[in-house]
Amino acid sequence: MTATTTTAGGPGALDARQRWFGLDAVATGANALGYLALASWLSEHLGASASAHRTVGAGLLLFAAAVTAYAVSTAPPRWAGAVIVRGNVAWIACSVVVAGAGIGDLTGLGRAWALAQALVVAALTALQASSIRRR
Repeated sequence: MTATTTTAGGPGALDARQRWFGLDAVATGANALGYLALASWLSEHLGASASAHRTVGAGLLLFAAAVTAYAVSTAPPRWAGAVIVRGNVAWIACSVVVAGAGIGDLTGLGRAWALAQALVVAALTALQASSIRRR
């Protein structure tokens, strides 16, 4: 039995850009699949219609595909990372507005979910922005 280890910066190591955008791709993809597969359940517990949850899920799936392409690219253009960061900032802003204004007839749990997602995305977006500034 052999074990392979990777040192920071060595062959196969993920750089900060790949790490943070890769995490975004995985989290966004999982979130998208959840919105698509559980739309009726989410509607019942979080509010908003099942079709709204499916629409959000489909949009997130497309965004996850784009983020994946950026994360796995060995030499992506810097502007592409900036576009993803801006997309995340738009998600944060929309989440706060939807929760604060009560758009979509969200329940209290639905508003909390929107704000919790906004906080997680904000933290990840700060790490992503930092990683592309350093490049």
